[in-house]
Order: sequence, then C-alpha cells, then structure tokens
Amino acid sequence: MKRFLIPGLLALACLSFCSGAEADTTIVNSYAELRDAVKNPVSLDIRLGADIAITSAIPVSLDAKIDGAGKKLTAGGAFRHFEVQSAAGNGPTFKGVTFEGGGNGGGVSVASGGKATFEGGTFRNNRSTGNGGALSVSGAVTLSGTVAFDHNTAADSGGAVYLDGADVEFPAGVRFENNTAKNGGAVALSGSSGSRATFNGNAFSANRATENGGALHIPGSAAVVFNVDQEFGGNSAADGGAIWTASLAFASGRTLTFTGNTATGKGGALYVEGTATLTDKFVFRTNGAAQGGAVFAASDLTVSGGSFAGNTASESGGAICAAGTAMVTGGAFEAGNKAEGTGPDDGGGAIWAKEIKVEPSGSDPIVFAGQVARKDGGALFSKTSLSAKNTLFTDNKAMTGSGGAVMANSGVTLEHTAFRDNSAAGRGGAVFAGDSSGIASSLFQRNASQGDGGAFILDKTTATFQMSATLMEGNTAGGIARSGQGGALFLKLKKAEIGRSTFAGNLSQSPNEAQGGAVRISVAELSDISNGTFAGNSTKGDAKSLGGALFLDGPFTLRNCTLALENATTGAGECRGGGIFLNNGNLTLAGSIVVGNKSDFGADIYRGGGIISTGGYNRIARFGVQGSGAGDTSWANPSVNGDTETDRQQEGWTSATFFGSNGLADNSGPTVGTGSASGTLRTIALNEADALAADSRAMDAIPSHLPSFPAEDERGVARPQPTNGKKDIGAVEEKQGGGNDPGADPSLTIKSVRMSGIPNTLTRVGQTATLTATVVYANGTTSSSEKVTWSSSNPGVARIDAFGNLYARSMGRTVISVAVNRQKTVADSADLTVREEMSYTNVHPEIWKMLGEFNDLLSAQGAGLTIADSDPARVKASAFQKAFRDAWGTSAVQVTELKSRAAIRFKTGQLPSAQGWSTSRPTIDVSLGGRRKGDLLPLRYRWSLSWDELSTLMGRKVTKVEPQELLDVLKPAFISAGGEAYTVVGTDGAAASQAISSGALKVTNGNNGATLELTAFVADATGPAASPAKTGPRIVEGLLVVPDGVADGTISGALGLLQRPASNGGGSGSKGEGGGGCDAGVSGMMLALVVAFLLRRKA
Repeated sequence: MKRFLIPGLLALACLSFCSGAEADTTIVNSYAELRDAVKNPVSLDIRLGADIAITSAIPVSLDAKIDGAGKKLTAGGAFRHFEVQSAAGNGPTFKGVTFEGGGNGGGVSVASGGKATFEGGTFRNNRSTGNGGALSVSGAVTLSGTVAFDHNTAADSGGAVYLDGADVEFPAGVRFENNTAKNGGAVALSGSSGSRATFNGNAFSANRATENGGALHIPGSAAVVFNVDQEFGGNSAADGGAIWTASLAFASGRTLTFTGNTATGKGGALYVEGTATLTDKFVFRTNGAAQGGAVFAASDLTVSGGSFAGNTASESGGAICAAGTAMVTGGAFEAGNKAEGTGPDDGGGAIWAKEIKVEPSGSDPIVFAGQVARKDGGALFSKTSLSAKNTLFTDNKAMTGSGGAVMANSGVTLEHTAFRDNSAAGRGGAVFAGDSSGIASSLFQRNASQGDGGAFILDKTTATFQMSATLMEGNTAGGIARSGQGGALFLKLKKAEIGRSTFAGNLSQSPNEAQGGAVRISVAELSDISNGTFAGNSTKGDAKSLGGALFLDGPFTLRNCTLALENATTGAGECRGGGIFLNNGNLTLAGSIVVGNKSDFGADIYRGGGIISTGGYNRIARFGVQGSGAGDTSWANPSVNGDTETDRQQEGWTSATFFGSNGLADNSGPTVGTGSASGTLRTIALNEADALAADSRAMDAIPSHLPSFPAEDERGVARPQPTNGKKDIGAVEEKQGGGNDPGADPSLTIKSVRMSGIPNTLTRVGQTATLTATVVYANGTTSSSEKVTWSSSNPGVARIDAFGNLYARSMGRTVISVAVNRQKTVADSADLTVREEMSYTNVHPEIWKMLGEFNDLLSAQGAGLTIADSDPARVKASAFQKAFRDAWGTSAVQVTELKSRAAIRFKTGQLPSAQGWSTSRPTIDVSLGGRRKGDLLPLRYRWSLSWDELSTLMGRKVTKVEPQELLDVLKPAFISAGGEAYTVVGTDGAAASQAISSGALKVTNGNNGATLELTAFVADATGPAASPAKTGPRIVEGLLVVPDGVADGTISGALGLLQRPASNGGGSGSKGEGGGGCDAGVSGMMLALVVAFLLRRKA
C-alpha cells in the first residue's frame, strides 16, 4: 500500500504546481472584490472578470498588477478610480485597463513618493474638479504600449495629464484627443523645475483649453523635451491654441509642426510668455487666432527660421504678433498669411509687433510674399519703428487700408530692400511711414495705391526724410475713381533730402487733380533734390494734371538732376509742368537738364506759384509761368530770379539733343534692391549731338571750384572727370576728352584699350585672378589708371567685379570684356573656358552654387571669397606637421572634400568701430561643421578699395600702392568662434614681410583701385588668448595658419579688414613726419576694445 501512496501524493503535488499560475491570479467581478484584492491581496496578480463600477476611490501602494482583460472600470462619482500612495516598492501596474469616468470623476492620481506603471490602456470621459482629468502625477509614472487619453476634462489644468514636480516620458503609443481643461487641454505641468514631460511623436489633436494651451501648458520653470519630430493639429484655446509656454527652452533639433490650431485670443498655435527665438525647426500651417494667427509673443521675439503659410488673425499679425520687438533674421513667410482686423491698429498680414527689425543672418534675403491685411500693413505692421535690410516684399496687399507691404506708426529705415507688386486700397502702395524715415540702395517697382504715394508715403509735418541710391519704377497712385498724388513718393513734412535716385515710369492719376507723377512733396524747411534722374513719369487728371515728374510745394534746391525722356502731364483737364510744377515756395535750380518733357504749358518747367531762381548751368527747353497769357516764356528775368548767364534755353531741344539714342541703362551704377529683386541704379548717359553749340553743351560745363554742385554723380562717381577738368550738367558725370571741352588736351583722346593678365589662364573652378586694362592714347602714351567697366557674358561660369577681380564659378565658356568709361566704344574682350574642377579639393556642386551666390552679394560690397586650391602635400610634410604640433598640440589635416551643403555656411557682418578704426568692407564669416581638431580649410579672402577711398585713407593722391604701404592703413583681423579678436598680419599676428614673401598676402593695383588678397588656412585649433606668441596666426612653412579659437570639431570664424582713420595728409611717414601711421600699440588697443565690445554682445 505504501508503495502506491507515495507516488500518488507526488503526482498530486505536481498537478497542483503546474496549475499554480492560474490559482495565484485573483479574478474580481465587483467593486468590493477589487478593493479587497488591492487592500488585502491573496495574490499580487489581479484580473478584472467583469466591468466594474467604482463607488469610491481605491487607495493602492502595493506592487500589484491589475489586468483589465478587456473590461473597464467606471467611476460612479467625483472621485478617482485609484489613488496611488507613497510606497517603498515599484507600486501598482495597470495592464490594458480602461478607466471610464462617466463625466463626473475617475482616473488615477499618483502622490509624491508613489509609483505606477501603465502598460497600454484607455482613459475616457474622466473628470477632475482640480488638475489632471485622467492622470495627476506628483510621483513616478511609467507608460508603455498604446495608451489613449480621450475626452477627459479638468476644471483647472491638464485635461488628460497633470505633472506636479514629476518627470514623465510619453512613448510614441500615447495619444491625446478631445481632452479639455482650463489650462493645458491635454497635458499641463506645474511651474516647478522638477516638472518635466518628454514626448516621442505623440498624437495631439482636437484638445481644448478654455484659457491657456489647447494641447500643452508649460508655465514657470517646467521643462518639455521632444525626442522626435512632433505634430499638433486641430487644438484650441483662448491663448496658445496648441501650446502656452513661459519660454521656448524646449526648442531643439526636432521639427514641431502646427496645423489647424486655433485661439480665440492670442497665438493660434503658440503663445510664449517670455523672450524667445523661433528656429528653423518650427512649421506653422493654417492656424488662427485674434492676435498672432500662428504665434503670439508677450515680450521680444527673434525669428531666426521657421515656415509660416496660410495662418490667419482675425485682428492683427496673421502669422506673428509680438508685444515687444520682433527681430527677423530668417524664416519663410509663404503666401496666405492674413490679418483680418479693421480696428485702428489692426494689420500685419505676416507680423504685427511693437517694433520690427528685419535683417537676415546670412546672404539670402528674407522674403515676404503674398501676405494680406484687411486693413494696414499687408506684410508688416509696427506700432513704433520698423527697419529692414536685405529684404524682399512682393505681392503683399492692404485690402482696405494703407501700406501694401509695410505700415509703421513711427519711422521706417530701409537698406538694400526691394518692394515689387505690392498694393494698398489706401495710401502707400508699398510703405506707409508715420515719422522721420530713410531709404538707401533700395528698389520699388510696380507698387500701387488707390490713395497717395504709389510706393511710399510720409505725411507728418514735423518729420524728416532722406533717400539715396534708390530706384522707383512703374509705381501708381490713384485710379479712375480715386485721387492719388505722388505716383511713387508722397511727402508732406518738415524737410527732405533726396539724392542719387532714379524715378521712371511712375503715374499719379485722379478724377480731379493729379499731382507729381513721380514725387509730390511739400516741405516747411529748405530741402534738397540732387543727382536725380526722372524719366517717363506722368500725371493723368480729369480736372488738372500738374507736375509730370515733380510737384513741389515749399523751399527747394534742385541740383544736377536730369528730367528727360518724356515726363508728361495728360488727361482731359488743365495740364501744366511736364517735368516740374512749382506750386509754392522758392525753387533754386542748378546744374540740371530739363528737356524732352510734355505738357500743354511749361512742358519742362511750370511756375504755378512761388519763385524760381537759378543757381546757374541749367539746360532747359520749354518754361511756363502762371499769369496773364499763362503760356511758355523765356528762362530769364523777371520770370526767373538770379543770373541766367550760364543757363541755356532752346525750345526745340529734345532728349536726343543731350542723350542721343541713350535711354535708361546700367552705366556702371550701384546695386539696388536685394536677391532676385536686385538690379542696377539706372541712369541716362550723356551723348550730345554734334550740332550742339559748344557753349550749350552739358559735358564739362561747370567749373570744379564751385562749391554748390555735388562732388559725386548719381552713381557715386567723383566729379569732375578727369579730376582736373570741369563737372557735367545733369545726373551723370562723363569723362570727356578731345574736342567737346575747349580746354581739353587732344593728345589724351583714347585710341585703344587692351586687357592685361588675359583671363584664359583660369581653367579650373575656384581659381581667381585680377585683371587690368591698359589704355593707349592718340599720342602713343599709355595708362593703367583710366577707369573702366568689366563684364562677363556668362557670370554663372565666371564673374568679374568692378575692380577686375575674376572668379571661376563653374565649368563652361564666357567672354570677359572691358570698356573705357569715358569712351565706351573703346573696348577689348577675351574668351575664357573653365574646363576642370579643382585639383586638390572635391567640392559638391551645390556648395559652388551657394558660394557663387554669396560672392554675388560680396562683390557689390568690394569683397570676395573662394576655396583655395592648395596641394595637401604641403600640410602633410614633416616640417609643417612638427611646427603645427608645437603650436597647437595636434596633427594637421587639410580638408580635401566638401560633400554636404548642410555642413558649410557663409555670411557677412561688420566689426564695431574702436579708436577711430572701422571696417568699410564686410567681415566674411565661414563655418564648416563635422570636422576634427587640427583640420585646416584653405580659403582665399579678397577686399578691394577704390583709388578715391585709398587717397582719402592715405591722405594723398594715389593710383598705386605697395603691400607694406597698404598694411600701414589696413589690418586683416580675425574674430574667433569664441569671440576673441586678433590681428592676422602685422602687430601680434604673422609678420607682414613673411606674409608678403610667402604669397599669403598679395596686393594688385588695378584701373579702379587696389585689391588685397589673403590666402589663409583656417584651423580648428585653440586661439591666442592664453599664449599669443605661440598659438596666434603665423606663417608655417610658407602657409598662413589662422586658428579659429575653439577646437570643437567646427572650423569657424570671421575675417575682416580694419581701416585706420583717414589721414590729414602726407604718407605713412616716420616719427615726426606727421604721416598719420598706426603703430602696434594703437592697433592693440583697438583690437582690445573690439574684443570687449564683442564679449559684451555675447553676454
């Protein structure tokens, strides 16, 4: 019997053991069973056997595992399902549990010290009278799998989740939909520094906050981290449709995309309480709010990147609204951002801010295209002042108000900015300025207003205005039904100065009185218009048409202007003053050509009121005055005050008399506008008829000693040409020799010109050369100092700048040409075929393209940059390696491959002035990432200065300089990645004699000026802060090495050219000679001040 009993007992025990997994699981079917199973567990594994209604919150702290098994828990009142309390263990685990709140309560709270784990599950219809509609966490929570938070509500913060001093990561499977709270419709954090949420591409959609942050609320010191790209769609709030945050500290390398979020108040997608920066990792599409359709900033906001399209504000700031200053240095403002408000300060289709500053950090312009404001400021509205540099505004609209592109309640400052095809139903087709303003080197084309100022308007009697080197073309004010005065420019102010600018093809039209086809201007104090070109402007008025080009009201001087090529007054009514109409005040006209214009009376000039005086040397055809007869009259007393002896008038003169067949052309003018909307300031070159009497000619007519005439022409060319000659009448100075000037030397008539340094030696991409042109005169003598104009038939293959600096950009063929400025028919040309890529450096084509575009910007500023094609064997040589290791403690490797456009960037900047030293040329900033310590990038920098600039700088007339002489007034300096500033050549840098003898520094004398070229191997190495003598820039085995200051895997830094104060005379001289030279002490002090300034800026 015993033999059978023992084996039987063993078998029974085995069966019991095998079924233990099932036996150790507690299955619960009621609230009481669940409560007891948690409170007094028979087993730590609990499974729901049925749907259970919870009648009061269940406290839990044990390491129990509750398996939902497809069942749900429903809270029957205003309490939680579970309250997780502090415990020593890991706390409970909820697996696949569905928490239903029934709209009254529910969810889980995790107290400080408590721990809970959620493996999948659903939180639905839970509600909290405080924070965290579904989950309130002060302890530790771990989530995994798919966890859904749907239709949960909190009376205060965190419709789904509230984190109070807790750090929780939400894996990708966690989603938030249709949750609601006062703050943070989906997730809210307390303001403590311990509150932290980490997201992994979670779904946030249709969440709502009655106050702040439809999806997220991030106050105080709370932190949020995005491990992957994140999207927010269809969330809503009063402020911050998707996110309300105290700061943008969470902005990282992950892209955040906001689509279709809305706010009834501020920030359709994003509300930022503090100072913030938007980077290129933000994308905003079709968001909407009352203020700031995409973003609202309660303080200052910097926009360095990001994309904005189709966002709408019902009041102001279609894309962005900032209560402080909005600084825009990057970003893409695409079509469809709108501001729909009609209030007195509503507007800004793209941006509304207290103050706006726009200036790109790189070479590419910032573009505002297709932005719309229902009222004012189609693209930008500033409550105070606005400035823009290197910016393009195109196709923006103010539908019922003013400022088609820009509206500012205070002053507007513009530089190298372009406005094309903008429109306003009110005033200022492109710009409405509220106070004193300035414009330089800018372009206004085809803008239109239904009211005054087709391009620009400033109407404030205490304001002042300055404009230089600007082209206004094809702008229109008014229409068939509405009166618009000032086809391009409307000014009613205290004082104005308009210089070196061209107005062409502008129109003022009105059913009543049209005034000023180009400019309608009224001033209280004496104002000046000089070196201006006016061509083809017109007025069209049904009752009156006055001043086809200029309508003047107040005291003015008009000096060296050209008004020709049929400025006209048209229309059914009275037409007066095709070129100029003086309404009131005293106009003094000097050195101007006013011919070939069209009107019923006073085709060129008409005096409707006031007094016209002559300053001498004018050329006029038809002149009219108001009064008896009201017809044309002679340009003489008593109709004109002053001595008219040097003036000439012939009613038969036309534009062809003085300009031949010449129309508006580049004529080597300066660049205006920016980027794709840049061009040349066009002018009309003199080409006088042979039959024109010698004493009537405009060329070489004004004695150079007379002080009241401008020292430069519209293009910035010095008057007179030649320097010992006489000044020309009109806006453009032509160098004239051999017959038209009675005092000219016929032997200096130009016979031919030949190009020196023929360009066909440039066969590889990246190569550079500086060309000169030698002029041969009729007497057989030659000169290389005649001013010339260089050109390339295919700038995409090779570009040549005004100083003859040639740069091979890509493989292909072009023709390089040179023409003599004062006799443009004398020219020479040569073929150039670039056949090869670089020998030693493999550069990606996109980088060549980017570098070419960067050089397009630099060349307009007298500078250039290319990658130097240097044999890496020189760096590999043992002598170089030893010297490099001694200085910087590492081996050197030359960069021989540039494969990724993303790794390299180019931008310009300026060093601040100190001790009178300044940078008149741009500082060239290069950064190349993904490198190693000791890597060297060979770069060739170039700066050019005209002979006039150098003569002023050196205190004497120069047409040739030696390298050492040039280094007395110019110092190459480097600003490291860490903000250090140090001299590259001279003083505490490389010895000037070594730099010159090694070929690292070269100076080339050209026709129009001198070019300094510096070949530097910029190294990822520590700078000279600790030991200048050892680790500063130096010549190593014939190569100039410049450490970038920080050995951090990135080669970066800015190299600029410091210019000493202009000398009062003499050469550099030795001590006691008064040469105005600069010794090492002065240079050192200047650099120290630059360093201090930069460090203050960094702080």
